[in-house]
Amino acid sequence: MKRARKSPVSPDLIPDPPTDPGLDSVREEHLLWVSFSSKAQSEGEHTDSELDWVRSRLEAHFPVDVLSVTQSSEAPKQISQYLEQRALGRLSNPNVPTRVVVSSLSRSDPVVEIIAVLKRCLPNCVVNCVLGQWWVGHKRTQPLPHANAVTYWYELYDLLLPDLKEQNQTPILSEIRKQEAVAFESVLICADNPELRRMWSELLQQHGIHSVALLDFNAIPESDFSYVLVDTDFNNPEIAAGACNLQDGRSSLVATLRKRFPKAVIATLMGFPQWPTAQAALESGSDIVLGKPCRITGLVSSLRSFATARNL
Repeated sequence: MKRARKSPVSPDLIPDPPTDPGLDSVREEHLLWVSFSSKAQSEGEHTDSELDWVRSRLEAHFPVDVLSVTQSSEAPKQISQYLEQRALGRLSNPNVPTRVVVSSLSRSDPVVEIIAVLKRCLPNCVVNCVLGQWWVGHKRTQPLPHANAVTYWYELYDLLLPDLKEQNQTPILSEIRKQEAVAFESVLICADNPELRRMWSELLQQHGIHSVALLDFNAIPESDFSYVLVDTDFNNPEIAAGACNLQDGRSSLVATLRKRFPKAVIATLMGFPQWPTAQAALESGSDIVLGKPCRITGLVSSLRSFATARNL
């Protein structure tokens, strides 16, 4: 199941652990994270998934309550019971959530029914859906009813978190932040496609970020950079030399860049992100992983937030 995508040279352009630095919140948002547990998970056979990664990042920025429901027709009833217990003050945290995030790994999860219950029981609460790998392409084959926002797991840093940050700002504070002077910013663009290098240079320049292209992957510049952007498919035989496959080549490159630029924020882009590939990039030293196409304004926001947190 693949998502319909624009040309790889047109990225924008779509309408670690809890200690991970990132987006700060101005007004506290209280999230309720709803997930579905399978029989294997209930028997203790759980392994970290792409949605666990998303949740850990959200928990670094917001108070999050977690509610696990079953993958069955009982799920809506479980949601109703949970909300009733909360209303009666029988939960350790009686705060009504300001936003609900419904997360789903499998298309067999009763997401539609859950959204309906939440909309009925919490009419003033914002509902987001975060979908795992097996949902990619769902808009064509299994569309979901309207929620306030539906994102895939790899859209965390260019869509979900930047939007949450923006919505947590008052209009006045938002305008003040937009007018703040930004220190000199530079980015090293690591792409084996000259069109990609040109495109990223032009896009980032529009946001005031000076760019330098890495033309020889074996000769990394000595200069320091605020950000490093990795967008390569290793199509160039000279660049790919010594790499067994794309994942190994990318991981090796990211590890080298992390060692060379320990303070830089490293973002890795992938055409069709798979969770094991994203994990490899994160473990090699990437701060941000995201898919293509991406929203450039969201990416820039996340880059700057990481840099600010890292320099405090």
